[in-house]
Amino acid sequence: MTYITYIKDIVLYISLTSNILCWL
Repeated sequence: MTYITYIKDIVLYISLTSNILCWL
C-alpha cells in the first residue's frame, strides 16, 4: 500500500515539474 502511494507521489511530482518546465 505504501509503495503504491510512493509511486503516485513520484508521478505527481514529475508531472508538476514537467508542467513548470513547459511554462518557462
